[in-house]
Amino acid sequence: FIESDTAKITDLQLITKLKMAQRFLGLYDDGLLKSATINALNIPLASRVAELSLALNTIRWLNCIKQSASAITINLPSANLVLYKNGKVLLASRIIVGKKTTPTPTQSSKITEVILNPRWTVPYKIASKELLPIIQKNSSYLEDNNFEVLDEYGQIIDPSTIDWASLSTKKFPYTLRQSSGTGNSLGIIKLNFYNPFNTYLHDTPQKGLFKKNKRYFSHGCMRVEKIMPLAHLLLDKKTLMNANKLKEKDSLYGHAPTILSTKEKIPILILYNTAWVDAEGKIGFYEDVYDKLSLQKKDNIKQ
Repeated sequence: FIESDTAKITDLQLITKLKMAQRFLGLYDDGLLKSATINALNIPLASRVAELSLALNTIRWLNCIKQSASAITINLPSANLVLYKNGKVLLASRIIVGKKTTPTPTQSSKITEVILNPRWTVPYKIASKELLPIIQKNSSYLEDNNFEVLDEYGQIIDPSTIDWASLSTKKFPYTLRQSSGTGNSLGIIKLNFYNPFNTYLHDTPQKGLFKKNKRYFSHGCMRVEKIMPLAHLLLDKKTLMNANKLKEKDSLYGHAPTILSTKEKIPILILYNTAWVDAEGKIGFYEDVYDKLSLQKKDNIKQ
């Protein structure tokens, strides 16, 4: 085991091997022995074998699905998406998933719709807990970020007529909705699939976060780096020709959302595996960001 985060490696070959290990462990491959690398290297081999065993069971039944149909798989710890068709990889993309405090739920469903120029209806919790304090400090925030305010009947009202100082997380009788456009928090494309958690795949104006090695930043929805190519693959040629709006230049502020049906209902499987294979079939280990393995261990101890 490695015990110090101040140890220095000067041998070039050893640094190269350390970078390989860091990539294998889902870490930033800087070749430095920082605490994250040391902690990952010190995880017992028995634990790694257990992680592989869990993943292998998932991969077995997943292969049956991939061989016979199109399917999208998302693994949350690795924050990656892969679109398969008849066992072959059509597209692989980095994604951004939920924070530890707002985890993306595991689930299975089918993608049915591509929404162009989506509006973002802000969930009550985000609106009252996160945006309200900003609005109370900055009266121009709503206008600057293209937000509309709707009353309880769904009617747009003038925000200047509201006494924002009197509102709180327990008293917020309004709905905030961000207009469509490239600055919209959902970007210019949203992919819908039925689920009870109100989560979905979407674009984002914050492209820089895709460069991060650990991409756990959202409130639960999944932001897709290659959202445009993915949308193209989900729509048939006729729909693409008729829509003619899958280009950023056509996604100007204020456009009404356009709902397009996918050419087939594509299964989407959102999984949680700390050991996983990428689109090239390479195995990697990733952070147990939602502490699910820790919870499993606690349950086993109780039993």
